[in-house]
Amino acid sequence: MLRGDVDGDGRPDSVTVRWARWADGRCAFYLRVSTASGGVYSRALGPWTLEISKLDVNARVRPDEFGVFPTVEAIVDLGGRGNLVVLSVGQGAASLGLSFFGIAHGRLHIVRVGRAKTVWPSATVMDITAFSCSRGGPLREIGLGIVATRKHPYRWNFSSTTYRRRGSRFVAVAHRGLNGSHARVFAAAKRAGMRNSTLTGCSLARQPRNWGGV
Repeated sequence: MLRGDVDGDGRPDSVTVRWARWADGRCAFYLRVSTASGGVYSRALGPWTLEISKLDVNARVRPDEFGVFPTVEAIVDLGGRGNLVVLSVGQGAASLGLSFFGIAHGRLHIVRVGRAKTVWPSATVMDITAFSCSRGGPLREIGLGIVATRKHPYRWNFSSTTYRRRGSRFVAVAHRGLNGSHARVFAAAKRAGMRNSTLTGCSLARQPRNWGGV
């Protein structure tokens, strides 16, 4: 459980992921926000939200079968009324899928990043994708990757897309890119706000483990 103001009244609310014992995968988990005023918001986390295999959608599941997700990872301030819940919804070989949820018009809903319901911060030897932010926004997607050619065997690429919260969506408002040496593009990424852990700049509360590290 994490606590932070999600409904925008200035008081901390309680955010948890609940599960229905032995329910089918399509309805086993749900996100719950209990507000300081006594209100309760709930949203089912089915295959339209979680990365659930086809075999698990109609099968009874146990939470420990899903490993690290779904989990409330953080509560973040990225502008707009109320703060956002960051939920882990899937896991890859070197990434953790994260989705943003907020309260609007009396319900919990996903706040998309562009068209995407889920973002995937990751780090490998060849590529890094990270999300940096500051209190009140913006949200920045930072990408680093090697783009070597025969003529330029040590060339790397840096890219940064800046998003601003607009209602139930993050809208891209700026983009930049740079090719160069490893040192040059990593310096550009640090200036753009890349840290050792994703979303530290805007987190009001977060799980103690280091998730989304780069």
